[in-house]
Amino acid sequence: MPQSRKRKTSAQAPNRGQRQRALFLPLPHESVDRMMLHIRMALECVRAGQADQSLAHCMARVAWLTGLIAEAGHGLLETSFLDGALESLNVVLETGNETGVWQFPPQLVDDLSEIALVQLA
Repeated sequence: MPQSRKRKTSAQAPNRGQRQRALFLPLPHESVDRMMLHIRMALECVRAGQADQSLAHCMARVAWLTGLIAEAGHGLLETSFLDGALESLNVVLETGNETGVWQFPPQLVDDLSEIALVQLA
């Protein structure tokens, strides 16, 4: 008599439906803590005037994602405020790419501080 095949148990790789459902779950606290530490360290380097390309890109990702959250109606900050910060940040990114100097104006540093510490707190 032929033997039946064993079914996969939950300890094995998740199926497609389980992977798709996992996309809608909140991130584990450990992952969030690591990301927030990276963002806060990048912000402190920008505040100290020690910015480089990777820190500028980190701040751009934070501002951009916060803008998307606000546009979806879930943010704590106004989209007009975020749009102004993104425009200033684009100037810094363009200037930095052309000259290699990553200088953040004081108003932009204040805006990024509000984005990182208010929205992501």
